[in-house]
Amino acid sequence: MTYALGWKTENEAFLSADTAITSYGDVQQLEFDKTSFGEGHHVDSGKKVEERLVKLFLKENIGCTFAGNVQLAFKIIETFYTEITKGSTPRKALEWAIGIHYPRPTKHIVKIIIAYHTDDYPFLLTFNSQNDHKIREDETLVQFGSMPTEFMESTSYWLDVVTPNTLNNPKLHLTAMLGTFQMYSIFGNLLKTGVGGAFAGLYIDENGASWQPDILFIIYGESLISTCFRDECFVINSPTIGESRCFISYLPSEPFEAVKSQAFSGLESGKKVHKEAKFDYVIIVEPKGQTLT
Repeated sequence: MTYALGWKTENEAFLSADTAITSYGDVQQLEFDKTSFGEGHHVDSGKKVEERLVKLFLKENIGCTFAGNVQLAFKIIETFYTEITKGSTPRKALEWAIGIHYPRPTKHIVKIIIAYHTDDYPFLLTFNSQNDHKIREDETLVQFGSMPTEFMESTSYWLDVVTPNTLNNPKLHLTAMLGTFQMYSIFGNLLKTGVGGAFAGLYIDENGASWQPDILFIIYGESLISTCFRDECFVINSPTIGESRCFISYLPSEPFEAVKSQAFSGLESGKKVHKEAKFDYVIIVEPKGQTLT
């Protein structure tokens, strides 16, 4: 499970997702004990939940996120972007990809959000948002995954608070919301529900598409943790676990050596951001849960 969401304001479209991934069945031992923010990874007789995957893609100034079966989602998204490069509109490309890989509902559930900007307006294109296997273009806030209801309701509240104060400043707007989502994870004990790890984001406006700004989280009295994108890689620098983690935003068709080289380049560039303390924004999280950007 996961927490993936998309929303739009008057001028921008935004996507965000956590980095937790859930494996079911005969699960093996955990590779790492904790997430980058110190949450204990969850494992029981039927599943394990770990910080393992960035669920955001950004190509041709079109962003995408998903919830559900990872392998099926990757196939749909790869075909979607292939059709985009051929000149299809986002709607036609998504219809084609769904028709090939997921023409009718099955036990493998997938939900998808596409964000883009055209004709001077931001758009959200969603698939299966209401569990009816339909594509929609009329939603302004879409939330997928296993996030508890009270946190989803909190997201709606914070968007109402943040939006008027961040008009025409998508970097600040996204940073404020990423701080909110990260606070859910830090204080909500959510990993057992399938949600957690570091949260990543992107936005799209009239100038094109951008990954999130470089952010430093100061966990007051505890640690300094940073997140950034470099070379299409989401890099988390975490003294809490004594290492940096790198999750590459890629589709499976890339050769292994190319993916390996890209991940290494992204990791080294991301580590440099933390070492040189060159951040766009700093978020201070106090022990009681108050977040200041």
